[in-house]
Amino acid sequence: MRFDRFRCVLATLVIAGCSLAMGCGGGVEWAPVEGTVTDNGRPAAGIQVTFEPLAGKLGQIATGVTDEAGRYRLAGPDGQPDGAIVGPNRVTLNVYMEDSGDELTALPKSTVPLRFRDGSTVKEVPPAGIEAADFAY
Repeated sequence: MRFDRFRCVLATLVIAGCSLAMGCGGGVEWAPVEGTVTDNGRPAAGIQVTFEPLAGKLGQIATGVTDEAGRYRLAGPDGQPDGAIVGPNRVTLNVYMEDSGDELTALPKSTVPLRFRDGSTVKEVPPAGIEAADFAY
C-alpha cells in the first residue's frame, strides 16, 4: 500500500513538472512584426493586417491597423506579447471598420486585391521578427 501511494505521488509530480516545463503558452514564441501597406505607391490608411499561424496554433491571431502613413504594428490577443507567432503565418489585408453596433451598416468597397483578402498569402516570421513586413498592391 505504501508503494502504491509513492507511485501515485511520483506520477503527480512528473505530470506537474511537465506542465510547468511546457508553460501556459505551450511553447509559443512571439516576435515583433511591423511594416507598411501601399496602394499604387501611396500609403494605405485604415487597412487591417492579420497574421494567423499555420502550425496548429489556432486562435493566436495577431492584428494591426495602418495609420495615415500606411504603417502598422501587430499586437497579439489580450495577455500576449505584441507581434506574431514565429513560423509560417497566413496574412490577410482588409478595410478596417469599427463596429458601429448596427448590423445593417454596409462595408466600404475594398480596394484590397483578392490575393490579400483570401488568406492565400503566407509570410514566415523569424525569431528576430520582421521590421519591414511590407505589402503593396
